[in-house]
Amino acid sequence: HRLALWASQFADEVDAIEAPPTLKDAALERFKKQLLSVSQPLREKARTTWSDAYAKAVASTILSPVLPEIADHLADFKAGTPERAQGPHGNFVLSGLPANGGQEGAEVATQRVRNGLIQDAKSPTLWTDYGNLLWGEGKPLLAQVAYERALALKTKYPAALNNLAVVLLSREGQGDWLLANQAEVHLEEALRVDDFFAPAKVNLAALMNYYRLFAKSKILWDQVRVRHAGRDTDLGLAVALQGLGQTEAAEALFKAHEGGTEASASGVAHSAGAPSFLVDYHHAARASFRKADGADGATKCAEILRKIDEKSLEGFERSAVLYLTKRCESWKK
Repeated sequence: HRLALWASQFADEVDAIEAPPTLKDAALERFKKQLLSVSQPLREKARTTWSDAYAKAVASTILSPVLPEIADHLADFKAGTPERAQGPHGNFVLSGLPANGGQEGAEVATQRVRNGLIQDAKSPTLWTDYGNLLWGEGKPLLAQVAYERALALKTKYPAALNNLAVVLLSREGQGDWLLANQAEVHLEEALRVDDFFAPAKVNLAALMNYYRLFAKSKILWDQVRVRHAGRDTDLGLAVALQGLGQTEAAEALFKAHEGGTEASASGVAHSAGAPSFLVDYHHAARASFRKADGADGATKCAEILRKIDEKSLEGFERSAVLYLTKRCESWKK
């Protein structure tokens, strides 16, 4: 990434060299061609280097925090894939007892699970449920201890593997590539035990979308939708489709979920309507490379992005909006 960025910036500096004011038209034209003979190969070097980096990340599932930036640069080059898209921050799901205790309520569920552990302290299911309740109390480190206890009792317990991954991703933030890759290993392990363990498949697909590995995430979303079609899976697939350049199919899925409330694949309820970041950012991204409603695409893109509340964004969401805003403002000029 740094090598490609250096080449791209060097090309910009070359193009910015001003011609001597004494040059006549023919000489000025030759001067410009000479500059291009230097800057164009530099830009091609940047493009191929970024393309190689992205291809290696996809092939080896490398979750690097520079991946979204690499993807943005490739989208600028119109390299084909990835196109401009970004998965949302968070939005991971736990397996097992709801963190709020479900219909029992947190207090009753906590007492029941504690009593159960007194009777059977070697139950991985009870330890996982206890971890969920601790998570619901805002105690992620204690929740992690409970999940690790469950895995000590049953090393390949899918629910505990999935929930431990959620804790790792949420504790320090998804942008920490060490924790993100550890979480990815846990999710993959859960799926090796149960190849259609829905929470792990949903979480892994969401993680791939967040790091813009859209070819990986699309496969997972397609698999999830076979048994758990719904709003969240449709929106996840929509992000992946836009990232793969299938913009019409992506736009149709976004439009299909402008309201309503339903449960995710794990049974966790979500608020009504598609998250504003998903709708607005991807609408702006589509507008940036095509005419929109008779207006200039870059102008339309900038108008949409200005309506997004940056304070509500986290991690790669925020950097994606800031980058595209800067580019659209530049293209307007």
